[in-house]
Amino acid sequence: MSLYKQLWLSIVFLMSLAFTGSFIVSGMSAKGYLEEQLTLKNIDNANSLALTIANTATDDVTMKLMISAQFDTGHYQYIRLVGVDGKVIMQVMDKQSSSTVPEWFTQLLKIEAQHGIAQIQRGWQQIGTLSLASHDTYAYQSLWNSSIRLFNYCIVIAVLSGLIGSLLLKVILRPLADTISQANAISNRQFVVVDEPRTLEFKEVARSMNTLSLRIKAMMEDESAKLHRLQKGALFDEVTSLPNREHFLNILSASLEADDSHSSGVLVITRLQNMTELNRHHGRQLMNLLLARIGSALLEQGKMENNWQIGRLNGSDFAVLACAEHDPVLIAHRVQDTLLATLQESDLPSTVDLPTAACSYHPGEQPSLLLSKTDAALASAEQQGSNAVEVADAKLLKMASVNLEDWKQLLESAFSNNYFSLAKFPVVDKHQKLIHEECPARLSTPHGDVLNGGQFIPWVNRFNLGIKLDDKIIDMALEQLTESKRNLCINLSASSLSDEHFLSSLVNRLSADPELASRLWMEIPEHSAYQNLAGFKQFCRRIKPLGCHIGIEHVGHHISKIGEIHDLGLDYIKIDASITGQVDSTPAHQVLLRGLCIIVHSVGLIAIAEGVHNRKQWDTLKELGIDGGTGSLITTLYDSTP
Repeated sequence: MSLYKQLWLSIVFLMSLAFTGSFIVSGMSAKGYLEEQLTLKNIDNANSLALTIANTATDDVTMKLMISAQFDTGHYQYIRLVGVDGKVIMQVMDKQSSSTVPEWFTQLLKIEAQHGIAQIQRGWQQIGTLSLASHDTYAYQSLWNSSIRLFNYCIVIAVLSGLIGSLLLKVILRPLADTISQANAISNRQFVVVDEPRTLEFKEVARSMNTLSLRIKAMMEDESAKLHRLQKGALFDEVTSLPNREHFLNILSASLEADDSHSSGVLVITRLQNMTELNRHHGRQLMNLLLARIGSALLEQGKMENNWQIGRLNGSDFAVLACAEHDPVLIAHRVQDTLLATLQESDLPSTVDLPTAACSYHPGEQPSLLLSKTDAALASAEQQGSNAVEVADAKLLKMASVNLEDWKQLLESAFSNNYFSLAKFPVVDKHQKLIHEECPARLSTPHGDVLNGGQFIPWVNRFNLGIKLDDKIIDMALEQLTESKRNLCINLSASSLSDEHFLSSLVNRLSADPELASRLWMEIPEHSAYQNLAGFKQFCRRIKPLGCHIGIEHVGHHISKIGEIHDLGLDYIKIDASITGQVDSTPAHQVLLRGLCIIVHSVGLIAIAEGVHNRKQWDTLKELGIDGGTGSLITTLYDSTP
């Protein structure tokens, strides 16, 4: 029950209590007063009439006429004259009452006035006894009218008190809205901080919840920092702070298995030649400083170029995984130019050669084959000398200009003729119970081929059609939700997060059917979420109240930033296959995953592993605290479940 209702009920109760008390006190006082006045009136009237009769009435007729005249003008219930022998000489009575007073009221406040009695004498001779009683109808009417006035006054006071109290309560409770919003946010795993109100009681509540939110944030930041240090020590090169060879190969394998823009792009490997001679001439300490600068420069370039993945394969080889790129020559020169600029700052460009190789990769390609082609191209670049750039598959260069126009026509036709569809892959919990079906987009070509996301989404982004594709995916997902009772999960692009038209349209469509909205799961890639964190927060604030589930996929590359999402109210995360892929044989990954699960569980999130391919890996993940998984093994297990 709301405070306003409680206020009105309290006022009604108090005014009822006040009216009852006032009614009893005033009613009994008025009743006593009226009884006293009626008694005095009866006595006075009886004595006056008896004296008049004794002095003026000479016979019975005159006496009766005087009694009748008195009765007609005095509002009496009765006047009775009884002779000395006890016989009634005359009696007049009025048994009718024109009062509108309810019977229950007269019984509740019964007026019992004494009757007037007087003796009639002529000289020493007693004629009889006169008794009379005034009518009490008017007394009851007076009592009733005063009670009605009292009741009306109480009603008016109650209404005014309620209205004034409601206004005051609205002012007093204004800070409570922020407190309620914060409490609701915390219940939805959004640990927000609000300004402390002036009201002392609310201030204490807000301060306590702010303390809780800040502690949760501090805990997440502290634990994520520890995990980041652990990750950096086990998976990253000590000198350059880049992923080491093992971790980079895991990233490469996960990208090739992905079902989005990560599964296609360009792999670049560049080599700093003559490292042994450079170490001998300049010293290991100076060369380590140079390598650290190269690592920082590549990382900075990777951030500018849509989240490239950078790695150090060995002492002199650096690798760049440029997802969703299609021009290997352009990417190779960008990487080489970055390294040359760093060498220029160190006054070493003339003594270091940077042979560079590039190779385009596609979904499903074997990592070993891709590396072999790139290594062969790198060897060819070394033979050419200086800063040569070699492309592993030159045929792709000749097709690039043709593909651009072909892809444009294909995508235009796909949007016009609805060539898009949604695939379905199960995501299950530890007991193989379905959490949701992950539904990546598919594109059917006029030739009957079905392309996965890694093949066509980079071109969608290149032509700035990401929002249009997301809109199409939403339509397909809602349509399938009406036909199925299962939960569906869709992937959204970063471009949709800040598009007001898309968000408004999405809110309208989801608001129209809350039941469908509750079964719709939506996820954003980790790098997109952190790249546009403000837009992602706005997206969560708009969509979460509609009942949808929101999560982040491919989590693991920015573990140090987990504390930044403590107030988003997320439902789950999907941990990248580069971390889960070798977890059964890599202790460092096990420690990292266990810590990551502890963090996300502390704020009520579900941890789901991507890229689960074998039973040993799945069993290890469950022991480490993973709540669910997806991958080829999960699909096989779920399909075989009766």
